Amino acid sequence: MKIVVTGPENSGKSALSVALSEVLECSYTPEFARFDLQENTPDYTLEDFNRIVDGQIEWMREATQSTGANCVFDTDLFVLEIWEEVRFSSCSLLVHQTKQELEVDLILVCSPDLPWEEDPLRESKEELELLFEMYLQRAKSSGVAFGVIEGPQRLEQAWKFVQQKRGSLA
Repeated sequence: MKIVVTGPENSGKSALSVALSEVLECSYTPEFARFDLQENTPDYTLEDFNRIVDGQIEWMREATQSTGANCVFDTDLFVLEIWEEVRFSSCSLLVHQTKQELEVDLILVCSPDLPWEEDPLRESKEELELLFEMYLQRAKSSGVAFGVIEGPQRLEQAWKFVQQKRGSLA
C-alpha cells in the first residue's frame, strides 16, 4: 500500500510519516524540499522549485520501484502543486502528469491544529487554514481514499484509516 501524508506546513506530516512507516515496517520517503533548501538556500526561485519537483518525483519513483509492498511518503505532488500555485501562480505540467504515474492508495491530510513551531524553512503561518482546505479539496477530488488527521492522537487515527483501506482491498 502506498500512503501519502500531506497537508500544510507545521501539521505533523514528517513525524506521522516516520511513525507510520515504523508501525507498518515499511519504507519512508522524506520531503525532498527540506533537504534541498537546507543545503542550498531558503530563498528560492522558480528554477529552484523545479529542481525540488524533480528531486521529489525521483525519490518517489525510487521508493515505488524498490518496494513492492508498503511505502509512506512524507509529502507528495499535491504539496508541490499547491506550493507552485500559491507562490508562483503557475501549475507544472510535469507535476500533473507524474501524479497519474505515481498512484497512491491512501492520502492522509494533516490538519494544521498543532502549536506553531518556528522553522526558517516555513513561510505560511498566516495561510495554514486556507492551505489545509486546498489539500482537503485535492484529496476529495482525487478519487483516492483519504482521511483527515487532527488532534493529538495522529498515529492512532492514521492506523485506523490504513486498516479501513486494507479491509477494502481484501
